[in-house]
Amino acid sequence: MLVFALVLVVAGRKFFTSAGFQKNANDVFAVTASPFQWCSFERKIFVWKESTLASKFKNTPQDQLAKKFCLVQAETIQGVDIKTVNWTPIAESADSEGQKVILEWNKEKKLYRADGLPFKSSSLSLEINP
Repeated sequence: MLVFALVLVVAGRKFFTSAGFQKNANDVFAVTASPFQWCSFERKIFVWKESTLASKFKNTPQDQLAKKFCLVQAETIQGVDIKTVNWTPIAESADSEGQKVILEWNKEKKLYRADGLPFKSSSLSLEINP
């Protein structure tokens, strides 16, 4: 009986920490996104660092890219150890003071980081990696 209870605890823990359960729990409890402006669209400086994205948006003017991608819907990150995530630069822009800001991502985990601040953005993921 004790072994059966232990198996249930282990199985339950794996289930409740799974990505599928967390996504469904977020849907049930209506986890919402908040606007996060990681760069200035007034400065009209926006350059893709990732080659696939650069070719995908090559005909879009920089000012339109900045308007479209500088303000994103950011969500909280759950169930991921941020310290173990590998980041790849995908875009470069400028903040309101003209300082260079790099947007990084982890494509597999669909996580982003701007100026050291990690976040999740389902809308950004759909836009750049459908």
